[in-house]
Amino acid sequence: MKKQKLNLYFNAVIVIMLALTAYACSTDRPAVIPQTEATDALNYHSRGSAYVPKGEYDKAIADFNQAILINPKFTEAYASRGLVYNLKGEYDKAIADFNQAIQLNPKFVATYIGRGSAYVPKGEYDKAIADFSQAIQLNPKLADAYVGRGLAYINKGDKDRALQDITKACSLGSNNACNMISR
Repeated sequence: MKKQKLNLYFNAVIVIMLALTAYACSTDRPAVIPQTEATDALNYHSRGSAYVPKGEYDKAIADFNQAILINPKFTEAYASRGLVYNLKGEYDKAIADFNQAIQLNPKFVATYIGRGSAYVPKGEYDKAIADFSQAIQLNPKLADAYVGRGLAYINKGDKDRALQDITKACSLGSNNACNMISR
C-alpha cells in the first residue's frame, strides 16, 4: 500500500509538471511544420490532455499518437503520452516516450521527472535518482524534483539523503514534502 501511494504521488507530480511546462516549452519553439498542421497537432494534444484527468487513457493516447503523426518533433506529445503510459503502469513504453522527448528537447525538465517516475516502480532507483538530479540541475528551485529524488532514495533505503531532499523540497514550498517531514 505504501508503494502504491508513492506511485500515485509520482504520477500526480508528473501531471502537474507537464501541465505547467507544456505551455512554456511550446510557445518558445519555432514552428517546424506548416501553421495549419501545427494547429492540428496542438488541438490533438489539447484534447488528449483533457482526457487524462478523466481517466480516459486510451483516448488520450490516440490523440497524442495523432499529434505525433502530424508533427514527429512535438516534444510535449511524447512527454504527455509517456505520462499516460506511466499512469497505465506501462513503464517501458513511458520510458521510451520520455527518451524520445529528451532527445528532441534535452532541457524539458518534466521529461526527466516523468522518466524518473517510471523507473521507480521498476526498481531502477539509480536511474530514477539520475533523472531527478538532472531535473534539479536544470531547475534547482523545482521542489517536485527533490521530492521525487527523495522518494527514490527512500525506496533505495538511503533515508539520510531522502530526508535532505524532502527537507529541501519543503524549504522550496512543497506542502507535500513538509507533510512528509511532519509524519
